[in-house]
Amino acid sequence: MLFAVPCRVLRAKKVRLANVMFFTVNILDMSWALLFTVYFVALAHTLGRSILNILRAREHPPLPGFIIAQAIGFAIISYGIFLIGLLGMIYKPVLSITFFALIPILCRHEIKKLYLVCKSGFTREKSCSFMKELSFPAKLALAMLLLFMIVNFITTLSPPIARDALKYHLFLPKNYCLHHSIAPVPGNIYSFFPQFTEMLYTFCLALANDYSAHLIHYYFGILTLFSICALVKKNSSAERAIFVGLIFYSMPIVSQLSGWAYVDLVLLFYIFTGLVLFFEALENKNSFLLLISAIPFGISLGIKYLALFPILVISMILWAGYLFSSPDKRTFPFKTLFIFFTLIFAIASPWYIRNILLVKNPFFPFFSSIFGVKGWEAESALMYDTLLRTYGAGTHLKDLLLAPFRLSNYGTSFKYFDGVIGAGCLVFLLLLPFKKPRKRKIVYLLICSLCLFFLWFYSSQQSRFLLPAVAIACVSFYSIFEHRVLGIIAAGLVITIALFNIFFVVSNPLFKKTFSFIVRTPDRDTFLLENLYNYAPIKYINDQLPDNSKTYFILVGNIGYYVDKPFVQESVFEDRLFRKVVTTSNSPDEIYDNFTKQGITHLLINENMAAKYLYPDIPPEKIKQFKDFSSKSLDIMYRKNSFSLYRIKPQ
Repeated sequence: MLFAVPCRVLRAKKVRLANVMFFTVNILDMSWALLFTVYFVALAHTLGRSILNILRAREHPPLPGFIIAQAIGFAIISYGIFLIGLLGMIYKPVLSITFFALIPILCRHEIKKLYLVCKSGFTREKSCSFMKELSFPAKLALAMLLLFMIVNFITTLSPPIARDALKYHLFLPKNYCLHHSIAPVPGNIYSFFPQFTEMLYTFCLALANDYSAHLIHYYFGILTLFSICALVKKNSSAERAIFVGLIFYSMPIVSQLSGWAYVDLVLLFYIFTGLVLFFEALENKNSFLLLISAIPFGISLGIKYLALFPILVISMILWAGYLFSSPDKRTFPFKTLFIFFTLIFAIASPWYIRNILLVKNPFFPFFSSIFGVKGWEAESALMYDTLLRTYGAGTHLKDLLLAPFRLSNYGTSFKYFDGVIGAGCLVFLLLLPFKKPRKRKIVYLLICSLCLFFLWFYSSQQSRFLLPAVAIACVSFYSIFEHRVLGIIAAGLVITIALFNIFFVVSNPLFKKTFSFIVRTPDRDTFLLENLYNYAPIKYINDQLPDNSKTYFILVGNIGYYVDKPFVQESVFEDRLFRKVVTTSNSPDEIYDNFTKQGITHLLINENMAAKYLYPDIPPEKIKQFKDFSSKSLDIMYRKNSFSLYRIKPQ
C-alpha cells in the first residue's frame, strides 16, 4: 500500500509522456505531409507550364493556364514514377534526385516565375477589393466554402481506413515501394487496373506518408472546385461562381471522398477539364485546343475504365452533330479527329499495353467474353461484373424516375449507392427549367451530363461514379442566379442546404473520430483497433509471426495495406483457394500438401463469415475431411472475436 499511490502516479506520468511523444510524432508526420504536398503541387505546376511553353500554348479560355498546367504536371510525375517502377528503381535516392534536384534544375525559370506570381498574386489590397464587390449572401457562401475546405482538410489527417484504399489504392503503392518495382500482385485483380493515381500515391508513400496521399486526393477536389468557378465566372460573374461552387463542394459525397485516398476526385478533375476544353474547341472551331483537350481525356482513361463513358459520349455528340447538320454545311474534320482520338489512346496506352502483355485483355477483368481470360477464371470475371451491378436500387423505369430523389436521400441512399449526393443538385435541377442557360457550350455540357447519367444508371450505380455528370450539371445552375427574384431564392437555398450538409458531415461518426485522433492524440493502433474490425489479428501477425511466415486470409476483408508480413489474399472472392483445396483434396494429408506447396504457413479465418457463407456451400464429407486436417495439422495461435489464426504444423 505504501508504494501504490506513487506507482499509479508514475504510470499516469508515463501515459501522459507517451501521449505527448505520439502527439509530437503525429504533428511532425502531418506537417511533413503538408509540406510535401505543397511541393508536389508546385512541382506539377512548373512541369505543366514548361510543357505549355514548349507547345507555345497560351492560356486558353475558359480554364486558367494554372489548371491546365496542373493537369499536365501531375501526369508527367505519374508517368515518370511508372517508368522508374518498370525499371525497378523505386528507391528514395532515385526519386529524391529526380524530383527534388534534377527536375527543379531543368525547370528553374518556371520556379522563379511561380515564386513571383505567388508573391504578387495574393495581396491584401486585391483580397479587400474582391470582398467589397461581393453581396452579403455571396460573402456568406464564400465563408461556407472555406468552412467546407477546413472540414474536408481535417478528414485527411487520420490513418487510412477506407476499404478500397486498404485493398489496392494504397496497398499497391506500398507493395511497389517494398519491392522497388511495379508488378501485378498475385490474386489481386485490382493490380491490373489503370494506375495513374496509384503512381502519385507511390511517390507520396516513398518520400512522405499516407497523410500526403489523402491530401493529394483532397487537392484534386479543390482543383475541380476552381475549374467550376473559373468556367462560371467566365460565362457569368464571380459572385455566381461562388454559389455554384458551393453547390458542388458542399455535397456529402465530395466531403466523404476528400478524406480518402481514392481515385474518384482525380478522375472527376480530368474528365471535367477534358469536357470543358473539348466543347470550347468545338464552339470556336479551334483545332489546337481540341488536341489539348485530348490530354486530360487520355489521362482519365489511365485512371479508371469508367473514363470510357465520357469518351463514348463525345463521340456520339460529334456523330450526331455531323448527321443533323444541313448537307451544304456538313463538314467532318477526319484528320483532326483521328489525331484527337489517337492522342487519347496513346496517352492511356501504357496501362493497356501492360495488360495485353500480361493477360491478353486490355480491360482486364472486364470484356472477358471478347478478349478471353488468362490467369483468372471466366466464372470469377462474371461474378465480379455481377458484384458491381448490385449497387443501386434497380434499373426499371420506376427506378430511373426515382433515382434523383434516392440519390438525394440522406438516410437510406448510402445503403443503395454507397454515398450521398445530397439535396442541392436535385433542387437546382428542378429550378433549372425556369431559367435555362442560353450559352451553347453550357447546353452541350448539360446534354453530356444527361448522357453520363444514363450510362451510369445502367452500369454500377455507385454515387461516386456519378460525380462527373453531377459536376458538369452544376455549371448550368449559374443561369438560375441571373433571374432577379429566383436568384434571391436560389442564394438562400444554397446557403441553407450547405448548412444542412455541413451538419451532416460533421455529425458523421468518422469525422468525430478523426477530430478526436488529432486533438486527443490516441495511439495510431488504438484508432485502427476502434475503426477496423479486422485490425486486431493483423497487429498480432505483424508483432508475433516470423518474417518467413506466409498467412492465407480467408474472408478477412480489406486490410492489406496494414499487413507487414507476407500473406495471400484473393482480392474479391477470398475463399476461392480454400474451396478449391478442400473440395479437390481426397485426404487430410492432401489438404496439407496443397497449402504448404504454396508456401502457406498460417491460416487466418473469419469464423463467423465462414460459418455463414463458406462451410454450408461445401459438401459435408469435405468439411469432415477439413476438420480432420485441422485436428491433425493446425495449432491455434490467436482467437479473438470472430477471427482465428492457425499455424500449420511442420511435418
